[in-house]
Amino acid sequence: MTFCKYLSLFILIAFISCSKQEEEINMTVPKIEYSEIEKFNNKWNDVDGVTKLRLVVHQFSSEDSFYTESQVLALVDSINTTLTQALPNQDIEKGFEGVYQIPKIVFLFDTTEFAAMTTTKLTTDLEDSVAGAFVRQQHQDIDGSKYVNFFLIPYTDSDGFGHTRIAGSDGANDMIKGGIYVYGKTLDKGIISTTFIHELGHYLGLYHTFGKTYPSEIDCDKMKNYIENGINELIYERDGVQFYANDYDDEIDDTPYMFVMGYRPCNDLFGPPHNNNFMNYSVIKNMFTQGQCDKMNAVLKSESRRGVIIE
Repeated sequence: MTFCKYLSLFILIAFISCSKQEEEINMTVPKIEYSEIEKFNNKWNDVDGVTKLRLVVHQFSSEDSFYTESQVLALVDSINTTLTQALPNQDIEKGFEGVYQIPKIVFLFDTTEFAAMTTTKLTTDLEDSVAGAFVRQQHQDIDGSKYVNFFLIPYTDSDGFGHTRIAGSDGANDMIKGGIYVYGKTLDKGIISTTFIHELGHYLGLYHTFGKTYPSEIDCDKMKNYIENGINELIYERDGVQFYANDYDDEIDDTPYMFVMGYRPCNDLFGPPHNNNFMNYSVIKNMFTQGQCDKMNAVLKSESRRGVIIE
């Protein structure tokens, strides 16, 4: 009888122990709640083979019409996608398949020192052009050595245009200050992201495909002499500004010579135009060349710029 009692007690203890272990195993692990910015960063941080940069977005408006967090996240997601995903073959401009390349750069929101997104209300009576100039003037010396500053400024009379400083070949000069300014009357992801990418090219050392010029006149004989013999002659003068043959050169070997807004004489000399290049002024902008990507990444990894890279 005593033996049976001990056996029953042993079985009861074993049952309770197993039940407790099973309960511990089945306990739900506490769920980690991530913010939307953290979710965004986690998504792009998992992408391999790309250079990751810290980003801070600053919004300015004379009204209480700031873009929402989800809108800004969607915008930067669009930028990252364009900078990392190759175009389908049919979308690559004909004649430039051999030099087409993507920069393989993505932006993650910086949350180490300041808010990843800020909003600032401007004086309500400031006109668009004045507001844009005011923001640039007030922030031209903002620190850009640790993150890329992206300034979003509503502009009622323009779909989208931008402004930044062009970096030197070594990333030096004053490019570590200020940032990339984009203006637009609506948050059109296509227009705003394309404008940002165009300005990013300047920010990382690229000129327009038509070089440092704006005139719509050209001397084909003098340009040929420059290309073939390196003789740099005066081409054009306007409002006291002189433009020489080398001013039409964007200093990238695999981009053709271009001219402003589709004006392009001397076709026999220069070959086919590269209309869809991000650094051109055109309706469709969707590609860089290998030479442009090499230049951007070289400037990005220079001593004065590498602080924005997430190692």
